[in-house]
Amino acid sequence: MIKPRQFLPFLKQNTQGLLALILRGVGVAVLLGISLFLTNFFDPKYVGEYELVRSLLLIGGSLVVLGFDQAILHHAGVLKASQNLAGLRLIYRKMIFMIFLCSLLIMLLVFSLPEEVFTSFFEDVQAKRLVLFTSAGLFFYAVSALNTELFRAYGQINRSELFRGIVKYAPFLIGIILLKVFRAGSYIYLVFLGSFVLLAVISSLLVWKKKEKNTAVEPIKSLGILKKSFPMAVSSLGFFLLLSIDIIILKKYTDYAQVAYYATAVKLVLIVSTVLNTINALFATNLAHQYQLNDTSALKALLKRASRLIFVLALPPLLVLLIFPEFILGFFGESYTQANNALRILALGYLISTISGMAAIYLNMTGRARQFQYILLIAVGINLILNLILIPIYGIEGAAIASGVAIAFWNLAVIGFVATKDKMKLIIR
Repeated sequence: MIKPRQFLPFLKQNTQGLLALILRGVGVAVLLGISLFLTNFFDPKYVGEYELVRSLLLIGGSLVVLGFDQAILHHAGVLKASQNLAGLRLIYRKMIFMIFLCSLLIMLLVFSLPEEVFTSFFEDVQAKRLVLFTSAGLFFYAVSALNTELFRAYGQINRSELFRGIVKYAPFLIGIILLKVFRAGSYIYLVFLGSFVLLAVISSLLVWKKKEKNTAVEPIKSLGILKKSFPMAVSSLGFFLLLSIDIIILKKYTDYAQVAYYATAVKLVLIVSTVLNTINALFATNLAHQYQLNDTSALKALLKRASRLIFVLALPPLLVLLIFPEFILGFFGESYTQANNALRILALGYLISTISGMAAIYLNMTGRARQFQYILLIAVGINLILNLILIPIYGIEGAAIASGVAIAFWNLAVIGFVATKDKMKLIIR
């Protein structure tokens, strides 16, 4: 059992985990630095184009990757248990082939759509160009996501975290610096998509470079791989929709500058989400273990201590965002202070996450992933409806209200479900 006062000693005893956390933190810092550079040196219109492409890529990429980035970890665990990890290469090849077919299908579908579809939804003639280029980048995004998790499946955790953050963002950072030098801000989104092409190529070379002994393995059919990954794909799509759908709808009713202002506020509150994910990752294995042992008292103690640690670490940055939103946004440029109210609203929504303890992973770690999917899908529906109602009236504040309500809903829904079914309290106490 990890007590709060034992947190640092725990990390010291797990140097690989500590280094992985440091690499993830550096990756977040690089992303924040990129945002600061973009907002201070480029027209908000170009930043808004990049943010729209980024949101489309997250949603489209979650469809194309088909949950394989998470399923590969499950297959690795099964094969390790049978001491036959070499069989993972065959599964990986089938996954890559299915990703290629899916991305090709989506790209052909997007390219076949008439221009009126794009102009009627986004009310912008340039939107078609952004969507077409994004669809062409889906395959490379999905391959890089799968390869990053494959490194983790092979036990190369630090390499996985390196590619998840620093390697992924470094080419983009170099690219936008060059764009600033040559005053070519309109190509930001292309450099962003191109960084995933480079990431996919480099990670694939490292994957295929790995030598494995040829052993006889029982072949797994593609349909079997899909059945295992589908629930994970639904959960992943749900999370990405919650993160991105507001930006897409916001572009329909406003301009690219408003998209840039709002997306910056979203990134700031996602720093808190990184804290939550980090703590959840540290306690996840112990949570699953105590649940399998049916040790109720130990499980309650774990949830209590984890919720307090999450609250202590996540509350300070949230309070800063709540109390000084205009000051924080000022670092990104004077015009970005227009999102100060939106930032406050989003921070209030994430405050619910902060007091909800391990709500984000409890159901997945206790074998109720399907129930968690249902809750997420309902949250996506709430988010979509509220965005369509509120954004035309309140703009970026409406988008923030919709996201805040959706975040609060799924956290409180999980808390209520767990309290009813397991008689456990996830909320801080």
